[in-house]
Amino acid sequence: MAVAWEDKFRRMLLRFKRIIRLDYGLKTLAYTAINLRHYRHS
Repeated sequence: MAVAWEDKFRRMLLRFKRIIRLDYGLKTLAYTAINLRHYRHS
């Protein structure tokens, strides 16, 4: 019983880490686009 709970928690944790990584990548891409637009018009 305890092993099944740990396995489910591990899968949830890996999914959460993947979402965080994707969120970080999208924010980095957005900030890069904003900065490029700013410097192109300067």
